[in-house]
Amino acid sequence: MSTLITQQRSDLAHSSDWAFKQLFKLESECRSQTPAMQVKAIGRFPKLLDQFPFPTLVSSAFLKLGDLFRSSPNSMRYHIAQVFESSRHHLVQITHTEELLKRVISVLYSNDPIARVLALRLVGNASILFAKYPEAQHGVLLRYQSTHPLEIAAAVQTTELMLKYSPELLKIVWETVIAKASDQCVPDPVRAQLIHSLQHAASNLQLSARLYDYCRTWVCTPENTTIVKTAALGTWKEIIQPHNELKLKDAVTIAGCISHSVNAISKASLSLLAKWRHGIQSTAGISNSTDMSTIKQQLNEYIKAQFGHAVAVADLRCIRLVVTTLARMETAPEYADIPKSWELVEAICGLSLNVLRGDAPSTTTVLGYMQNGSLDANMCDADGAKLRAPIDRANALLQQAKAPFQTLSSAVQDRSGRQVYCAFVRSVMVAVNVASILKEASIRQAATNIVASAWCTIAQLQGPLYETNYTKQFLNVTWKWCKSVNTATTISESFYAHMAAYNCLIFDALLLAICSDSNLSERMARGCVSNIKQFVISLESSNVPQQCNPALFWKSIVVVLTYRTRLLDSGSSVNANDGCAQLASDAIVRWAQHMMPPNDGSRVYSVLFDQLGPSAHLCRKLMSLLSSCGDWLALAHFCKVLQLSKLSNRLHEWINAICFLADAESKSGNISIYQDLTDRSLCILRTLNNQTGIQTLLQQFLIQLRKEFISIIDAWKRVCSTDTVRPSHRFIIKSLSERTYSLSDQADYVSSSFVCVDKVTRSWIDSMQSSIGNIVRVLASPNRDDDQNPPMILDISKDINLYIGQCDSLKFVVGPSFFFKQTNPEISIETRPDLEGTSTTVVFSGSQFHFTVEGFVRFPVDRMAVPLRRVNVSVWLSRHSFGEGSPYDLQLCTHFNNIAWNNNCASQIGDDHLSATEDDSTAWSTIWNNATVFSANIDSTYFACPCAIAIPSLHSLFGHVDTNMSAHVHVACALVDSSDRTWYAGPHKSYPLTISTTAKS
Repeated sequence: MSTLITQQRSDLAHSSDWAFKQLFKLESECRSQTPAMQVKAIGRFPKLLDQFPFPTLVSSAFLKLGDLFRSSPNSMRYHIAQVFESSRHHLVQITHTEELLKRVISVLYSNDPIARVLALRLVGNASILFAKYPEAQHGVLLRYQSTHPLEIAAAVQTTELMLKYSPELLKIVWETVIAKASDQCVPDPVRAQLIHSLQHAASNLQLSARLYDYCRTWVCTPENTTIVKTAALGTWKEIIQPHNELKLKDAVTIAGCISHSVNAISKASLSLLAKWRHGIQSTAGISNSTDMSTIKQQLNEYIKAQFGHAVAVADLRCIRLVVTTLARMETAPEYADIPKSWELVEAICGLSLNVLRGDAPSTTTVLGYMQNGSLDANMCDADGAKLRAPIDRANALLQQAKAPFQTLSSAVQDRSGRQVYCAFVRSVMVAVNVASILKEASIRQAATNIVASAWCTIAQLQGPLYETNYTKQFLNVTWKWCKSVNTATTISESFYAHMAAYNCLIFDALLLAICSDSNLSERMARGCVSNIKQFVISLESSNVPQQCNPALFWKSIVVVLTYRTRLLDSGSSVNANDGCAQLASDAIVRWAQHMMPPNDGSRVYSVLFDQLGPSAHLCRKLMSLLSSCGDWLALAHFCKVLQLSKLSNRLHEWINAICFLADAESKSGNISIYQDLTDRSLCILRTLNNQTGIQTLLQQFLIQLRKEFISIIDAWKRVCSTDTVRPSHRFIIKSLSERTYSLSDQADYVSSSFVCVDKVTRSWIDSMQSSIGNIVRVLASPNRDDDQNPPMILDISKDINLYIGQCDSLKFVVGPSFFFKQTNPEISIETRPDLEGTSTTVVFSGSQFHFTVEGFVRFPVDRMAVPLRRVNVSVWLSRHSFGEGSPYDLQLCTHFNNIAWNNNCASQIGDDHLSATEDDSTAWSTIWNNATVFSANIDSTYFACPCAIAIPSLHSLFGHVDTNMSAHVHVACALVDSSDRTWYAGPHKSYPLTISTTAKS
């Protein structure tokens, strides 16, 4: 909705007070006597609203613009209407809609027709506000009586915009719009726009039935022009529904318009006829055969004309409409003589595949391809006999697609290849559409083979021309269709047979699609085991590059690890497949040992890595998959042999940090080595976060959590292994108990601080919380914390020792969230008055300090499972600030988080709690680090939360002596979802404050 206010802005532009000063400045400039300055000032309104979209500021700005619109000349009114159009996304925040409407309506009834036109335009731009107000509706309706053509056109445009937000308006303007749309004296563009606005009648049964007859009249009237007929056909298509089906006689009329000389009418007629679905079955009968034959003839003539063009030039959208209509007619039992639509699909797919592969000239027409025997030649078996079954012919296409490209056609190699490629993809989608209509098992299997041939062909295309969202969407749609008709096995088998040749895009798309199906992914993983074994055996040969296929090996590794990760992610058992995953990990270790990078950076190693190493696209994916499976030893070996000389310094340091972490996890049995390696990893990650801006907060928190967990479990193991009780053991247990409680709080904090975390990582955090919770329950048992009855050391050791083995066997398992950029919601805040200014805020001793925390929430791109509804703001007074390094210290963050949310709710606190009188001596001890929570709803992305803090009385401590004291106001934010779960998404800020006995209240 608006740009996020970042923390990097200057202190001046960080304050909303500055925004209101800018608004007043713009208003004064708008009232200047210089027109140029007025236009410039009006043009700066959208930028100000985007930068500071506060509801109060937005309302004030638009009200000021409304005043200017009422009193300014038409030249200025035009620019004001432009501001309403460019900033319409801010209109929902206006709180005084009636006042703004009064300012605009007064211009709508002026004597100047141009002023009324501009007022209509402004009402249309602000229709999200004004559409439901009777004053605005009546004002727009009166403008239809005008004789000025611009005013009528503006009224039509405004009506169409208002109907989007107030469908009830159509009943009011129905008679007027119909009369104007049927009036031959009204300009054709205005009539077309009026007819187009009537599409909103589709939700009204009575109006849509009446509009059906009007549309037929407009289409059949010879005097109407092309633009009117095209608009009528488009509106007719929108109101076609099961209760308002296209009649057979009308379908014949529409079919007669298909061969129209004007291309727009032909396309509109085809779109309308394509919605003729239920009527085909209901009109089946001998008496209607003549009409059906007429429709068939018109469709055949049109598609014959389209087939006279090359496949890259032919309008495949119109061909799809014709072929799908013929397929629906073919499903009617009374019309078996209609030509087979599937044969047309085969011709389009066969030619587009041949043109894309360079086996046929790009100028070849579909009709020529069918007539010269090329289709029959490609649809023959080994003995030269023509294949009759659709499955057999589709298999022939699939085998042709599996063959590697010999030479690409010249059209495919340059930018014009985009047209050829798109034509190929669209022809495959036509096959999917027709197969869905015909519903025959043989046709569906044939369509699946065509889809598989398309995937095999796309997999061999290289370059950014084909690795686009267009291709991703095509792969996603076709895979879902194959799964819905239970033919996905064909694609998976084709994928496995040619996995090594696939490009990165097709490999990722296919892998994600296949691994979403447990049966197919298990079959793929078991099939890839032989590829891995063959590569490991070939490593021992002296002539490695000629005896192995590194691309097939690495992609087989990814398939096996992805399958195992999917099982872990779904909570399924992986015992039966541990052998496959272990084989993949062992193969990576063997490969790393074979590489043995030299210390002198020889070019021999570089050449060997290029031959046997994975591609850059697979490196980070492999690191993520190995950590998700807990194979840190294999990850350590893998990171050590990566060729880092070609990487940037940032990525080089990041891989070193992961390498240290993997080394630490593989040597977690030695606590001193483990702590040393994790400290080095954390040091690198902090440096990357501070110097290069790489977001490593989740990585740092998880590593700190894991490090403290290993340290505490090691300490408990040493305590539990003792047989004799010494006096120091009591203090050791007390210290370990405090660390265990703190670790439990830290785990809760990490779990609730990151909303968008993958299931593997969250599962590990939950497992660690469960393991620590068992120890906490032992420590929290009755009489264990009683000073009069000291805990029995041996009893505690015996009880905790039952859970040490479970904790010790817990592996550090993290998923993609650990390696890729986190998509956590972000909050940016500021205060009113600005507490972050250059001068420290001074408050009066013993008073209440009121301020407002406002900001924006930037939601992640991926849709969240539970929507966020509210922001909780916790404020408290402290003697210490939140230091610069504090956001990266998990223990310190947890400490402040406990202060922030172990608090009192503002709704349950009266004025007595928020005040500290001069005679209240107890307020001094309770005012520090005692947080209060305030709540505010999220309005789109914006929130504003009024807060108050009780300021301690210095006179209660120092008597009646004038003095000052430094303090800090802490502000912490949390997000609350619709299920009332709190997420500590931050931020946590502290602002300096001076408490004075002489400051003005």
